[in-house]
Amino acid sequence: MTIGLNLRTAGAALMADLLMAFPTQAQDFALLPPEKVTTFLGIDLPLQPGERLVPTADGDCSVVVFAPTPDRYERHRAYWEAHNWLGACRFGLAHGPGYASRKTDEATRGYTMLYGISIATPLESETRNWPSGGTYIMQTEAYYSSPALHDLSEARYYIIHGQYSDLPTKDFKKFETSWSDVGTFQKISYDGQGNEFLVTIQSMNVADQCETHRGAKNLYSTEVRKACKAKSAGKYILVRREGYRTSPTASHQIITVKACPYKTKGDYYQDCGLVLRDVLGTEAAQVESAVSTDNAHRAAAAQAVLARYAPLEQALENRIRRSGNIAP
Repeated sequence: MTIGLNLRTAGAALMADLLMAFPTQAQDFALLPPEKVTTFLGIDLPLQPGERLVPTADGDCSVVVFAPTPDRYERHRAYWEAHNWLGACRFGLAHGPGYASRKTDEATRGYTMLYGISIATPLESETRNWPSGGTYIMQTEAYYSSPALHDLSEARYYIIHGQYSDLPTKDFKKFETSWSDVGTFQKISYDGQGNEFLVTIQSMNVADQCETHRGAKNLYSTEVRKACKAKSAGKYILVRREGYRTSPTASHQIITVKACPYKTKGDYYQDCGLVLRDVLGTEAAQVESAVSTDNAHRAAAAQAVLARYAPLEQALENRIRRSGNIAP
């Protein structure tokens, strides 16, 4: 198919010098070949294996999603079918900073797009609506584990917290000391068949969990029984679940539960950050590394995308020069 020209740009900051893309690791199965999408310049979009176009609800732009499996594509298609893109387009692709605006209630989520690819910013905000009326803001931090983008070797770490938190931070220790501001920690990676695998860590009110897990005969039952003793109201536990994205997080297997201790004797609030490393286990070092190297990984991922689209930009510039609209 052919997509039209849209010359709205997101500013000169998004254009960078041509740099080499990072190689991908060998995969256990073959990703689908990229779609053939020819632009108005007669040049195909430089899509990679596994990448597919998804149109936004208003039809003005498309986004590029990494869809190694049909269920991942369907999830993104359903999302963008319900959301308009409030931002610029380039070669028919969402480009630059903008918002996904839900058609039903205009709740928004901020994105930074680079030729349709979401390059997660260190902090993204999402406006949500309370069922009873009014709005609230959730903030999401995203950290890259490597410069790989749209590749099965990629893993991302997400920290989701409320609007009044003073995060983000590039210091993992800040997560531990600020856990009261954090709602969810999540790691998303892929298995050898392209399926998304989730590790989710959440702090939960003990009173809401005791009946579900009372008497469980497994590795976390001791911690649960300890936390579920009398006067559990107001007490918290840190829960780690693991499972595939295709099933609800609440149904994922519970791997670890830790009772959140009080920081000092007599404290009113429990500090779940004190047991965060225990719940992360061997992955604590991986998370710490991702947080500290995120800036470099993010920049490399963005520049690899710019490298792919540089021939399109050059072809457009050449056409404009030939038309006489700009000086040589």
